Amino acid sequence: DTQFNGIKRYVNRTTPMAAPLRGNIGCIDLTVLATRPTTTVGGNSQTAQNIYGPMEAGFNSGVPQMSCLGQNVIPAGVDTNLAEHMVQHLCPETSIEVLDSCGGHAVPYHYHERMSCLFAADPAGSGHSTRIGTALDGNGIYGNRINGGVEPTDLDVCGGRKGVTPDSNGAEVYYYPVSSTAPFSVGCFGPVDTLAECTPSVTVWIWSVSRQ
Repeated sequence: DTQFNGIKRYVNRTTPMAAPLRGNIGCIDLTVLATRPTTTVGGNSQTAQNIYGPMEAGFNSGVPQMSCLGQNVIPAGVDTNLAEHMVQHLCPETSIEVLDSCGGHAVPYHYHERMSCLFAADPAGSGHSTRIGTALDGNGIYGNRINGGVEPTDLDVCGGRKGVTPDSNGAEVYYYPVSSTAPFSVGCFGPVDTLAECTPSVTVWIWSVSRQ
């Protein structure tokens, strides 16, 4: 296998760029993939290498373990956190979850949130989470803690920030920490210093307003 380093049209740009609303926004790095190369969904082994954006593709009772939905449908275009709340409301007598304990699901298997089983604290003691994967623009995706072991409060509208990471050799780099709210990792491909940089051709998540 070859380490994923991004896709040319996202890497070679000079302005912020929209990230996919649904589908792949990045891949798990090979060193991390080695710790969890596959998982089991519906009794079948699935490769666990893809990171998706926050939006659900939609599903119904035909999906494994979702028979409790009956005639109800979880529509496409809602984020996975909202989808989980909808399932809990429609299936109050069950303990089923939309995402597994690591924040992934479905066939083909992919991660949306948390990715908590894929990162740890920096062995050097900075408190920063280790790297999980690489976004389509070539920038790193990391766990939810920055130096000092705290959650970041300085994310830009794309969900990224500039700072020193455990593997940046002391240099400041732009990267995407995992967050507990949508878009969860990558909202658009930054960096973005001001909203004025976001032209009509660039999708900026409406959730990003809450980050201001």
